[in-house]
Amino acid sequence: MAFKKNRRSPLAAIIVMAAGLALTGGGPFRETELISMHIFQDAFANGNFGTGQSKAVVMFIVVALAALVQVTVSKRYEVQR
Repeated sequence: MAFKKNRRSPLAAIIVMAAGLALTGGGPFRETELISMHIFQDAFANGNFGTGQSKAVVMFIVVALAALVQVTVSKRYEVQR
């Protein structure tokens, strides 16, 4: 089996966030700002660490639930050999 690059690494997340910030800077009136960029700005640029942390925890729960649903559905339709 050949080695495949892991596209879901933390480095890939940083690259996506940096690309969005470099290309649009949040866009006019922050219309194209990513959720992760909003959490980062709230926590570190504005100094609202508690609010930023609570938003990050909610985002983590939403992503974890979406991943759980995806794994459950994909196991259901898995082809057995």
